[in-house]
Amino acid sequence: MTTGNKTGLLSFAIAMIAAMFLSGCATTYSVYYETEMDPNYTISRGDTVCIIAPDNLTVEHKKFMAIIEKKLNSNGFNAIKPDANQNCKHGLLSMLDTKSYTHTGSYTSYNTVTQNHSGFAGGQYYSGSSTTQVPTTQTYTSTSTYKKIYVDVVTRNAADKIETIWQGFASPTVDDYDYLAHCIINVMVRLIGSNTKGDLVVEDYCAESYFSKGESAMRRGEHKQAIIEYSRAIDLDPNFSSAYNNRGSTYMLLGDYDRALSDAKQACKLGQCELEQKLER
Repeated sequence: MTTGNKTGLLSFAIAMIAAMFLSGCATTYSVYYETEMDPNYTISRGDTVCIIAPDNLTVEHKKFMAIIEKKLNSNGFNAIKPDANQNCKHGLLSMLDTKSYTHTGSYTSYNTVTQNHSGFAGGQYYSGSSTTQVPTTQTYTSTSTYKKIYVDVVTRNAADKIETIWQGFASPTVDDYDYLAHCIINVMVRLIGSNTKGDLVVEDYCAESYFSKGESAMRRGEHKQAIIEYSRAIDLDPNFSSAYNNRGSTYMLLGDYDRALSDAKQACKLGQCELEQKLER
C-alpha cells in the first residue's frame, strides 16, 4: 500500500467515524429485575427457543418481540418462530404492559414572620421586632409510569405437559424503556436460566452502551480506549456490524491495516461493506 493510499484511507476513516458519532450520556440507568429458575431443569446457550406470539399483538409488542429474537441469537441461543418442522427445546412467552402509580404525600415548610413592636413601658418609649417560624403543611401528588416486562421460558416435561421452568420480570420507567429498550431486553435475555433479584445497571450488559463509549473515546482522541470499548460491544453482540466497522476504522487510524481489513470483512458479512470496499481498492 502506498503512502498516498494510506493518507487517503486515514482521511476516509476519520470521516466515517465522525459521521457515526452518537451523543454520549453520563447518566447511569438502573432497572429492577427479578428472575427465578426451576432447579430441576437447565437452559443452555445453543438451545433452540421458539418465540411464541400471543394473539392480537400491538405494534409495540411486535417490536419488543423482534428485539427479543435478536438478543436471543446474539447471546448464543437459536431463536426461531414456531414451525411444525422445527424441534424446539424451549418456548418463550412474553407480556409487555404499562402501569402508572400515583403517590400523594405531604411535607412541612416554615415561613419566617417578623413582627414589629413599639410602645411605652415604665415611662420609656421602646421599639423592636421579633421573628417566629410559622409551619405550613404542603401536599403533593406525583405520578410514575413503568413498563412491566414478563418473560417465561417453558418446556415439555416427562409427562408431555407444558411446564414453566424460568420466569423473568423487569420494571423500567417508560422513559428509560423508550431510551434503552435494546439494553433492557438484552439484560433480561442474559439472565435466562439464572436467579436474580434487585437493581442492575443496564449499560453494563449492553453492547450499544459500550459502542457509545467507544465513540466518546474517539471524540477525545483516545483511539486505544475506543478499540477496547468497541471490543466489549462485540463481545456482548457478535453480530454488531457498526462496532466492527468503527473498530476497523480506528485500527486504520493507528496504522494496523491487517486488523482493519479483518474487521471490515466481518462488518461486510453483517451487511456493512463501505469500509471493506475502500480498503480493497
